[in-house]
Amino acid sequence: MSLVNQLGTVPILILLVVIFILLFKENKKANESLSRTISSLKDDVRKQLEAADARNEERNKKQDEVIETLNKRVSYVEQNYADKAYVQESFGGWRTEIRELGKRMDRFIFDLTRREKQ
Repeated sequence: MSLVNQLGTVPILILLVVIFILLFKENKKANESLSRTISSLKDDVRKQLEAADARNEERNKKQDEVIETLNKRVSYVEQNYADKAYVQESFGGWRTEIRELGKRMDRFIFDLTRREKQ
């Protein structure tokens, strides 16, 4: 209080205004620096997103090519090969025939070994 009484109110108010102006300028500089940092980060993120989009676009093109190739193969198989019902009709008894052939082979081998022993 004694400083205020010695200098007076007007000089103290001027001093306070100067301090506020200096603080305001310092705050403005900090805001500008922060704005530059934010814009730099935005640019970096944008570049990274664009690169990621480009990589994803390439992957999508490759996947589309693979899908197209597989679709062509499936269509070819559907058009050029017999359907399941026809195959089962034509070759339905092959398992029985193989079993019967196996039994015949076993009997033949058994007969051969028996003849050799006699």
